[in-house]
Amino acid sequence: MINCQIGYVAVSNAMLKTIDGGLSWFEIPSPLSQGAKGIEVISETEVYSFIGTEIYLSEDSGQTWETISTGINTTINDIYPLGNNVCWAIGNPWFGPEGSSSGIYWSNQMPLSNDTSTLPVEISLNNYPNPFNPLTTISYTLTQATAVKLTIYDLNGKQIITLLNDWQAPGTHYVQWSTNDLSNGVYLSRLVTDDQIITGKMTLLK
Repeated sequence: MINCQIGYVAVSNAMLKTIDGGLSWFEIPSPLSQGAKGIEVISETEVYSFIGTEIYLSEDSGQTWETISTGINTTINDIYPLGNNVCWAIGNPWFGPEGSSSGIYWSNQMPLSNDTSTLPVEISLNNYPNPFNPLTTISYTLTQATAVKLTIYDLNGKQIITLLNDWQAPGTHYVQWSTNDLSNGVYLSRLVTDDQIITGKMTLLK
């Protein structure tokens, strides 16, 4: 788990992610069709996984993966990433051309760039029309691929409906919400991504 809301898990033939503390899970891209044996998380964007003799790194919250393991010729049992592309791997002991090995390996790739010029800015959340009756369109712009959950609440904190819980690409997205069975008042739209939570106010006026 990254925090009390965001976490990853490897299951048979799939890799899953939650952004609501484990109440719901959705599948994210896997480095191989058979999924992964295990997942280790360093930060909201830096995620490591492994299966067989390979270790994979994702720098975009599990959207894409690259192989970072070299020279490992035994099954990996566990990994201990230290961050900045450095990772320890624990494998079965083996006897190679240079003698016996304890089964401990490490990677030492170049650290990630410190350039912050491409870091994402805060996402936007709006709805139109506002006030509305009975239909409004909620729009939001994502600066990077991320898990997205969009939920509507009333002012007492009661959950009305979850409109979306999925993985989405960067760009502007639109979700319609119809309120035929609700009374007049102010409602809150809550957008949760991998690293941000944004709330908007919407007024239903019949």
